[in-house]
Amino acid sequence: MTPDEMERTMQFILETQAQTAANIQKHDVAIAALEKNVARHEQEIQTVTNLVGRVAVAETHLAERMSSLASTHKETSEHLKETDERLNALILIVDKIIRGRNGGAKL
Repeated sequence: MTPDEMERTMQFILETQAQTAANIQKHDVAIAALEKNVARHEQEIQTVTNLVGRVAVAETHLAERMSSLASTHKETSEHLKETDERLNALILIVDKIIRGRNGGAKL
């Protein structure tokens, strides 16, 4: 190998090493940015997980309240039915009393 060829080979090796070092530096910067993004995403995932947990708890409470309201609604409906029956009985009694006082004449 001639001194000229050796010089070109050494120059090529130095340029390749410089290029490799520059690429490694770029990759290090990119990796640091990616690590930062991953950390941010981990925090966001944790936040979303916490929110989903809170929504699940709220949904459970809502379902319990709706069940309670349905039960209360059923009881209220039954009481209204009983009240209607009693009111109808009272109306019949009052109607008989009024008819009896008027000698059966209609008003």
